Amino acid sequence: MKHVGIYLRKSRADIIEAETLDKHRAELIKFAEDNKMDYENYIFEEIVSGTNDQRTEFLRMLELTKLEVLDAIIVINWDRLTRNEVDGARLRKTLQESETLVIQLNPFEIIDLNNEGDVDKTSFMTFFAAYEARQIVRRNRAGKIRGALLGKWVNPVIPYAYKRNKKTGFLEIDEPQAEVFRRIVEMFLSGMQTRKILNSLNGENIPSPKGGEWRDTVVRRMLVDEVYTGTAIFGKAKYPSKGTKKDKTRDAWIIFPNAHPALLTEEQRNEIINLFSTRKRIVGKAQNASQILSGVLKCSVCGGGLHFTKTPNGMWVRKCYAVDGIGTRCGSKDKGVAVVVVTAEIVKILESYKDSLMQPSHDEQGAQEATIAKIKRLQADLSKHDKGVVRLLDLYEYGDIDRATYNERKAQRAKERVELERQLATLEASADNTTTTAARIEAIDKAVEAIRINDASPEATKALNAELHKIIEKIVYHNDGNTMTLEVHYK
Repeated sequence: MKHVGIYLRKSRADIIEAETLDKHRAELIKFAEDNKMDYENYIFEEIVSGTNDQRTEFLRMLELTKLEVLDAIIVINWDRLTRNEVDGARLRKTLQESETLVIQLNPFEIIDLNNEGDVDKTSFMTFFAAYEARQIVRRNRAGKIRGALLGKWVNPVIPYAYKRNKKTGFLEIDEPQAEVFRRIVEMFLSGMQTRKILNSLNGENIPSPKGGEWRDTVVRRMLVDEVYTGTAIFGKAKYPSKGTKKDKTRDAWIIFPNAHPALLTEEQRNEIINLFSTRKRIVGKAQNASQILSGVLKCSVCGGGLHFTKTPNGMWVRKCYAVDGIGTRCGSKDKGVAVVVVTAEIVKILESYKDSLMQPSHDEQGAQEATIAKIKRLQADLSKHDKGVVRLLDLYEYGDIDRATYNERKAQRAKERVELERQLATLEASADNTTTTAARIEAIDKAVEAIRINDASPEATKALNAELHKIIEKIVYHNDGNTMTLEVHYK
């Protein structure tokens, strides 16, 4: 045996054990070097559960094994390779077909999957490893539940303004962050809006819980979180399978009051919730008053959406009052103007655009034909590429190229295919999203007609806004008080 792979895996469950990746690596490398084996380019190392079917290094090792690059795989124990019965069957099949051995160091054993006795043995080993993995999960969860019932903090994320005592498992106050939290509470209860609060924090370069800028949602969630009343909660959701989450009802949670020092009284939290409820109703009303140009009309300086206000003379476009993350106001000098003035100008622009679309032109058709031709060329290139991969394998099997050359060329081919697939996906998406001239003209006619009818009902306003969004990406507004210009960006 000359070429060997070294596989190391550590899962989170191993944290409570004495073994470490460093210790395993040293032991495996020593064995390979003592036996004069070539391993330097074939060390596969990862921190992941053995039941996980998305182990990148494990899958990479399997691919090399299929290509018969490795004479053997060295591991501390068979269960480091897999605790997943499906993966176990795939691993055994690959090892059999490539005639690759497994050298287990603890206890020492050379496993040959072309030996019936070793096949049976590894089947049992994988079964019991999978069983033990499930038991570890159950024990860890049971340990968390016992800790939660005592009021210990068992969630992986530590709440802002607290730190977890590693010896006791309870939360303790992180005084520097706690001082920031108290300021947030004080500012909010004094009547300050959350937007102004985060602007104040960002202006002082105070890092958020994740170390970056503060966001409105972060401040809001923090202010109503029960953890700040000293309550520890565990088991709000369950995860039936990987990537799925199902929230539990409150009566199924593990709730432990007075588990740690409080930074917020129940009375304060209730007052905060009531204030949010009141302010939310006001914001909701403003959001429902959708305007014709909502989300379409943009500031010429900061690019933010412009707002509207109701006056005795009708709806007006307001000058830009946008504020960035640290409270700096937009420097736009644009003046406000009546919405009807803007919509009248938009009608002129749209009709001019419609006239240009109706002129005899083959540009759009030519662009579509060019896109389709490019798609066909890329599809042909992919077909040629796949045939090339087959020819490459033939060269290797007939001995015209060695294994190292084959692997190098195959890797290059794989990169080329990824790039071809990316280009093809981009073009196909472009072809699918192409808006025809007829559809644009129809959308323009509907928008112009709706503006001229001038039905100010909420339903008609929203419908017109939707028609504008079909053909217009944005309209950049500029008005110095004497001249108004609109720069329309079409979709």
